[in-house]
Amino acid sequence: MKEELKKRIITSILLFLLAIFCIFINWPIYIMSLLIVSGIALAEITNLIFLAKKSASKKNWIPFRLISFFYIFFIFMPMAGSLYELGPVFIIFILLICIFSDIGGYIIGKTIGGKTLTKISPKKTISGSIGSFCFSILPLLLFYNFDQTEYYYSPNNFLLCLEISLV
Repeated sequence: MKEELKKRIITSILLFLLAIFCIFINWPIYIMSLLIVSGIALAEITNLIFLAKKSASKKNWIPFRLISFFYIFFIFMPMAGSLYELGPVFIIFILLICIFSDIGGYIIGKTIGGKTLTKISPKKTISGSIGSFCFSILPLLLFYNFDQTEYYYSPNNFLLCLEISLV
């Protein structure tokens, strides 16, 4: 577990620094990096669904890829543009929720173990999911310690942390 956790933490830090660079450098690089990440995510989702339904052929996934492509370019990208307008700090906040959620799920899942959550990813456990939800709230507490305005103390942000963790 130690080596895998070390690898996850180092990867998270490197990707976080790369994301910060892309966010702060300028708008076109931010959009280009989102397009690249979206393309990789689209391929990953397609592969996961294909693994879940092994009997289907890959050419049956063309409609799914078209729907995903439509989602990325007409729903996700405009939403990502509006995130950029909220400011880099908010994007960093969302990235930290993802990082803490991933690491928390891994630590609690490996430590406690338990019943598996799904057949697609047999190492995901219910305890890991609960740990993921719990750890996703830590960035909210960190940001509140630095800026004690009502903004970070909002119940909406608490729900946002849980929603991002779920996704």
